Amino acid sequence: MWLRREFHRIGDGLHPSNRPVFNPDDNYFQWFELPVGFQLDTEALAETYRRLQAAIHPDRMAAAEEAEKLQAVQLTSLLNEGYGTLLSPVKRAAYLLKLKGEDVESFDQSELPLELLEEQMELRERLEDLPEGDAALDDLSSMKADAQDKHGRNQTRFAEAVQRDELSEARELFHELQFLDKLLKEIDAAEEQRLGY
Repeated sequence: MWLRREFHRIGDGLHPSNRPVFNPDDNYFQWFELPVGFQLDTEALAETYRRLQAAIHPDRMAAAEEAEKLQAVQLTSLLNEGYGTLLSPVKRAAYLLKLKGEDVESFDQSELPLELLEEQMELRERLEDLPEGDAALDDLSSMKADAQDKHGRNQTRFAEAVQRDELSEARELFHELQFLDKLLKEIDAAEEQRLGY
């Protein structure tokens, strides 16, 4: 209950529409004044984040009592969590599915098409089989471009599936986005290792 009061207390009068900065009962999209959906304006997200961050930042509470400072830190943490979730396509996809009542934390690999699992295994094997050193950089760059292209296409397909309320298709695309996101991180790590970062 204190958290709800604190959201309202810190936010009163700071929002252009003269309502609290954000309400903990609202979803992340409401906090950042964005329509609920996968496609979003990242510039508007960042701008609203900066405004909210300035309004509730713990530095504003420098002269306050310790309890109020702690609450400001907790509010900032919640705001950062919401921002990070909406900024990341994979986290945003998971959050949208959660808002629609889908449990994305638990899934059985049997839910995924065999072709997807085989493709992921093949890509991982290809990554592991690349030679050490600079000789692999061209292959890594090509793999990365392919994975990024597919990631982008799947984001579009996910957005369309969610909009049509085709949740089983959206769940499948979400898990594919997870695989691709992990693959891209592994490619980045392989590039950095070969470049000596």
